Amino acid sequence: MTKRLLTLKEFASELSISEALARKWQRNGKLRVTKLGRCVRVPQEEIERLIAVGVVNHGRTKV
Repeated sequence: MTKRLLTLKEFASELSISEALARKWQRNGKLRVTKLGRCVRVPQEEIERLIAVGVVNHGRTKV
């Protein structure tokens, strides 16, 4: 089965967060990413993982 990889912009759009917040999560290690050369991609499963661990609630980040 092929994994769907999202750009940070697509990932942020799916969760209704800013791209800057997605990049901050990447830098802090909260967001698991795959690097393809210089390109950064986020596996689709990462959205479900973040919801499951309680970081986001269907598009709303928890403060």
